[in-house]
Amino acid sequence: MSDVIELPIVGKVTLRSTSHLVKIEGTVAFVETEIQSDLEPFETESPFMAGKMKVQSGRVVADQVVREYDMSRSVVRRAKGDLRLELTADMGFGVPTELAAIAGTEVDI
Repeated sequence: MSDVIELPIVGKVTLRSTSHLVKIEGTVAFVETEIQSDLEPFETESPFMAGKMKVQSGRVVADQVVREYDMSRSVVRRAKGDLRLELTADMGFGVPTELAAIAGTEVDI
């Protein structure tokens, strides 16, 4: 599945996702999803010095996102997963640099 969305600073991106059913326990279904998007070049403020950071390429990946779906109430009751951001950017030094950021989260609804 794919969707085109508009992100602040970055602009339009295409999100590609795949999901599959992991297991069912009673009335709870566990669904795992992976979402990926390649980023087009863009500019934003440099976090290290005055001026612009020029992103030449990038990728966002949300993998192993697991949702616990309560089928009796038709609601997601918990979600957890990791988000990874990978960029190649000139942060104002004149040299492309590889950057990566990883964040994990879990939400009880």
